[in-house]
Amino acid sequence: MAEHLVCESEAAPPPSFIYKRVEDMIQQPTPFASRLEESMRVVDEALDRYGEDGLALTFNGGKDCTVLLHLLCAALEKRKSVTAPTNGKRRTDRLKCLYVENHAVFPEVEKFVAQSERQYDLDLVKIKSDMKSALRSYMDMRPGVKAFLVGTRRNDPHGTKLQYFTPSDPDWPPLMR
Repeated sequence: MAEHLVCESEAAPPPSFIYKRVEDMIQQPTPFASRLEESMRVVDEALDRYGEDGLALTFNGGKDCTVLLHLLCAALEKRKSVTAPTNGKRRTDRLKCLYVENHAVFPEVEKFVAQSERQYDLDLVKIKSDMKSALRSYMDMRPGVKAFLVGTRRNDPHGTKLQYFTPSDPDWPPLMR
């Protein structure tokens, strides 16, 4: 299915391209389409609850967060095309992202993150720390952020216990994930 998101350019695909491809894939009679549609509903609900200014994406250049980046771009483009209500929450142009820098990152990943930051015009904050401390620091810098989109698979450690819109654990910064 990933070949459907290929854009014939070195630049990031425009949001309209991403939105069209996601909508096309949702229309297919496949199990993937129903999961994709469910994922889009969750991203839409996050935007309804927190608005664009209250929502950030954890982005480390991996597959899961790159898919989430595309889903978020598609959801924002959909809202733009149907002028969906923002529930009084202010909208901005740049997507808020947190990159928790790891000491053992491949140069190719660093290059991809930098390229994505430019191509998608991300408001990317890089913090070299463990995840808990990085989230705390980020929320101090961006106090309006109340929720994060996090790419977690069901087979990730603790992934089976998570539901959509799961609050952080008590000893973590207070946020919705």
